[in-house]
Amino acid sequence: MLCQIPILVQVRPSTIWRQCRLGNDQQTIPVASNDNQNKSVQHMKKIITPIRSTLAPVFGAMAVIAMTQTQSHAGGAAIARWNLGEQDSGAVAGNVGNATSTAAIGSPGNDLTGTGSPTYDANVPAGTGSTLSMAFSGGTYYRSDAVAALTNNFDYNNFGLSFDCYPTSNPGYNAPVSMGLYGGQSSFFYITGGAWHYNMNGGGDVALAAATLNAWSHLDFRRVQGTNYWYINGTQVGPTGNTTAGAGTFAPSVCIGGICARTSGGALFDAGGDWYGNVDNVVITNFNIGTPPILSGYAVSPNIVYTGNSIVFSASVSGDPNGLTFSVLTNGGTWVSGLSSLPYFINNATTNQNGNYSIIARNNFGSATSSIVAVAVQPTLGANVMWFKMGENDPGAVNGGAGDAETLDAILGSVLNWSQTGAPVYTNLVAPGTGSALSLAFDGSSYYQNTDLAAFLGELDQNNYSFSADVYCTAFGAAGFSFPISLGRNGVSPGGIAIVEIDNGVTGEWYAYRQSRGSFADLGPVRSGNSNPCQRRLGICKRPHHYLYSHRPR
Repeated sequence: MLCQIPILVQVRPSTIWRQCRLGNDQQTIPVASNDNQNKSVQHMKKIITPIRSTLAPVFGAMAVIAMTQTQSHAGGAAIARWNLGEQDSGAVAGNVGNATSTAAIGSPGNDLTGTGSPTYDANVPAGTGSTLSMAFSGGTYYRSDAVAALTNNFDYNNFGLSFDCYPTSNPGYNAPVSMGLYGGQSSFFYITGGAWHYNMNGGGDVALAAATLNAWSHLDFRRVQGTNYWYINGTQVGPTGNTTAGAGTFAPSVCIGGICARTSGGALFDAGGDWYGNVDNVVITNFNIGTPPILSGYAVSPNIVYTGNSIVFSASVSGDPNGLTFSVLTNGGTWVSGLSSLPYFINNATTNQNGNYSIIARNNFGSATSSIVAVAVQPTLGANVMWFKMGENDPGAVNGGAGDAETLDAILGSVLNWSQTGAPVYTNLVAPGTGSALSLAFDGSSYYQNTDLAAFLGELDQNNYSFSADVYCTAFGAAGFSFPISLGRNGVSPGGIAIVEIDNGVTGEWYAYRQSRGSFADLGPVRSGNSNPCQRRLGICKRPHHYLYSHRPR
């Protein structure tokens, strides 16, 4: 058999076939029972392995990009809220507050009990939609030491406390709202000396900003992943990134109108922290309902791609899945947005897809942005990476001479370490028009084999390669089939692919055999015998999602 086999291969990092045999298959296919029967009587010429570097050059290219993370602590879930009037039955401005202030979120577990005579007031913060607030005059407050919001998996390191308040006087240190027990784990704003302060963990005092009497202010404390943030009327105040308090858990106590204190006798009200003025819209927020996305790896594979093939964007993403989407950016603009998952493929790439690419992952709690990687799309030309001329590169090869112990690759030389079995013979029977001077003839029991092509085929992309052969068949295989060439190993994962002749002793057909799929593709008829020789160019080309086959006379 005369055989020329160009293999157009696209390479990217992967593990694939490690074996190749010239002259027969590595093992029998299902129609045979032993390896000695699948040898062909044939001449072989030129195994060519051009890599079609459709996704990468010979050894592939993959860019793994460092991440920059942007996070947000907006969007937490309110787990308790007190509107201080709107939910209280019969509440009217000027009346004494009900014995119980009904929680707008979490009632009855978050309801508070009144002490003294706080009163409903029509003085409300503008723009909030509120119709009533609660006025306190020192010694009056609402409180519970069994607030459900602080007992159901409350996260001390991820919570918020916000409210509106209207201070009318500042006789000492005065707190509108407190959580936990002062002297233990606690959290509260207070005014002293005309300025707002914050107390965390029973003594971690932080000075914030000047307080204004007889005016509404919106105060907001957020502790996110153990770091404290304060806002007054939407402006961040106080030290950035303060972590005064250590980890811990609150006693499930909330007081509106003063401070809950701990003494040796139990939980008592701290009279020194009495509030003078109005309070409205008190909210406790849980910020531990989700985390921003975290990109632990972003890969563009490859970053050199050839036209007609694919650019693949992938990343490992952790964080809360709620609202998770991805965008791919190129050259500063959005290529695609709203993706629900990765990897993302740009298929049939053209030179118009040259550019600098990055991705953004977003969820309900923040975002993460990758660094940028440059992608170059180049015209598809293909590159020969293995080419067996079956004689011309073998030292001392002459017509009629015995085949060398190793037939050399025209590109890689002897590094592939082929071994010989039997006695193949050099011949000047060559394919017309190829410029060839020699081929190798195999007698059905001879072949060349390499059982470890990891250095070469370990980079083979199974979706982008081809191989072909010029063949001259002088006799059918003894068992009804024979192989001029095979790649991979039949019966050993991930299988292999081969060109095979299957016959009934009189007529035969050429097939492309894919062991991984257990399927055959008919390439056309075989003509055998010296009285009726026929030279053929046989080929297989693998592109994404399909195989192409060729069979044409010489």
